[in-house]
Amino acid sequence: MLNKFKITLLALILSSASLLSQTFGGGSGTLLDPYLISNKAHWDEFAMLVNSGNILFLDKAFKLTSNIGDQRDPVTGMVGTDNRDECFAGHIDGDNYTITVNISSSNIYVGLLTQLYGGFITNLKVAGQIQATNPNSYVGGIVGNVYEHHGIFNCHNFAEIKGNAYATGGIVGWTKGAVHFCTNNGDIQITNDCYIGGIVGRMNAPDLSDCDNFAKIKGSANSYVGGIIGYAEFIYNMVVHSCNNFANLELDFANLSTSSIGGVIGVAGAPDRHFLIFNSTNYGTIQGNNNVGGIVGIGSALIEGCINNGIIEGIDNVGGIAGTFYNDSVNYCYNNATIVGNDCVGGIVGSTNNLGATIYSCFNNGTLIGNSNVSGMIGCP
Repeated sequence: MLNKFKITLLALILSSASLLSQTFGGGSGTLLDPYLISNKAHWDEFAMLVNSGNILFLDKAFKLTSNIGDQRDPVTGMVGTDNRDECFAGHIDGDNYTITVNISSSNIYVGLLTQLYGGFITNLKVAGQIQATNPNSYVGGIVGNVYEHHGIFNCHNFAEIKGNAYATGGIVGWTKGAVHFCTNNGDIQITNDCYIGGIVGRMNAPDLSDCDNFAKIKGSANSYVGGIIGYAEFIYNMVVHSCNNFANLELDFANLSTSSIGGVIGVAGAPDRHFLIFNSTNYGTIQGNNNVGGIVGIGSALIEGCINNGIIEGIDNVGGIAGTFYNDSVNYCYNNATIVGNDCVGGIVGSTNNLGATIYSCFNNGTLIGNSNVSGMIGCP
């Protein structure tokens, strides 16, 4: 019986290897000799193998050699499922080619790939549109969910993302891994209350850098929205730097909103977590309700060397750098644009929630418009 089992297992391995060699455009699956994806048939076969859970791609490498899909014949299926045993665990080098998609899904994880459980995705572009219908979903143009110790580098989303979700990002919905040198160029509009970021919807990873958002984002009245990150969770020693928002961000109006919206991050960190945000700039108009800031909507972090050049409009707790900010420091930051609000309007910080904040060597060069508690530094200390 043991010998029969060994023979059967060997046959499965050999048939899998034969299938891969026949299906893709060449390669052996190593980083130096990756499997080649040359057309949509190759990509669809790759997705089928991953979704079946029968072929292991742990640490296997793939590389695109051409654009995949177009508007007339887009990719309609996702790579992976909601099951961690049926998601991609290798490496993809897009080689700066574009995959055009038309995806509509009620899955928990939605994107070109549902989840990344191993390896890295690099140099990949996605275009088309992605529609999410599950209000509990994590949605990204590239990946829905990235696990720790893995990451996305030099990837670019051009796909429009819309629908209902829990956390949505132009690149990744929820990441516990690194994201660097990525851009979002596709408009995002989510109709239910959720976390929305131009790059990442929900982040509890150690670092994100050199990312830019160029596309409009619109969220519902009680959403948490950032040009780069919607919600940066309360982990220790997180660093976000060298990121820029160039687009307009907007929330539906609600006078009693519990939302927050920032040019870079919607919700940032917590006291004593050593969260650092530096060298980042907002150029877009930010329109929200309460907790509206050029860099951060609400949070506690060390913010250094950041600049706001976009008009900031809100109701209460509206600031050129942060809407509501407490128990930390803002250093060497500039506001160069008009700030408009009702109460607690500051050139640097709107409100500290009576918890205090340190402002060092910051300058307001913009016009401040408000009805009460208006100050060049902190509206409501």
